[in-house]
Amino acid sequence: MTILVRGFRDIHSDDTNPTGTQFWYCAPDSWKELVREGRREGRDGSWSVNAANDSLCLSAPAKKDFWRKTYYDPVLVKDDGPFLYSKLSIDTQYTVEVSFVLTAARQFDQAGLVLRAGPEHWIKTGIEVVDGKPRASCVVCNIYSDWSTQPWSDYTTAADTGLVIVPARIRIHCRGDVSNSFVVEAFADGKWEFMRIAHLSKAMQCRDDPLANHAAVTSAWQGLSPPAGEIWAGVFGCCPEDQAGGSVTFTKFAITEGSDFEHNADGNHKN
Repeated sequence: MTILVRGFRDIHSDDTNPTGTQFWYCAPDSWKELVREGRREGRDGSWSVNAANDSLCLSAPAKKDFWRKTYYDPVLVKDDGPFLYSKLSIDTQYTVEVSFVLTAARQFDQAGLVLRAGPEHWIKTGIEVVDGKPRASCVVCNIYSDWSTQPWSDYTTAADTGLVIVPARIRIHCRGDVSNSFVVEAFADGKWEFMRIAHLSKAMQCRDDPLANHAAVTSAWQGLSPPAGEIWAGVFGCCPEDQAGGSVTFTKFAITEGSDFEHNADGNHKN
């Protein structure tokens, strides 16, 4: 398969790399002027690239995340987490893969991959620390977010700091077909484990959405959308409660053309 993107060597910058093909959505260090009245939100985000091993270290700003409407009271809408993306055509097959080490300091510290079709249509998947333990996590948003998790056993907890340190490797297959299907896999115990098949499309709408005009929805910060026919794919990290020392280091990031995931339901089609 043809490798389209490898590593973090081509991050767009108006000053140093105006032709770069990787772009920040809500860059980790972009919220400082929006912090008012002593609030923690948006503080302490940073990022850096280590050219020697082509790795990206991301410390997410406090209280930024991706979530939309589901479960929480008061209603929670967040579309401001940082992720570094490349632009892809939505009707072509791709495999997006990354290895990373998440160092989690607070509840819900998380990192992994994002696919974004718009503010109401996106997937984030990776590792999220919940109640002191990491879980393989996938959130799919089509108007409303959902959240599925499963246990993740490969981690250590630092005795002196309590930081949870989690190595992981995940990938998403973008199937590029009429069903707008995506497949999430995690590498565990020496093999790829299937986690999720999901649909993602801006064409999916909700006619009678009871929260469409809720104040939490209409007042929430909403980010940009890819143009028609395009999807954004890349890595992300979030510290939804606070930035208390959480970070993630990404390595071996790649986007390749094509997908080798195989699964069928042929037996269900037989008479």
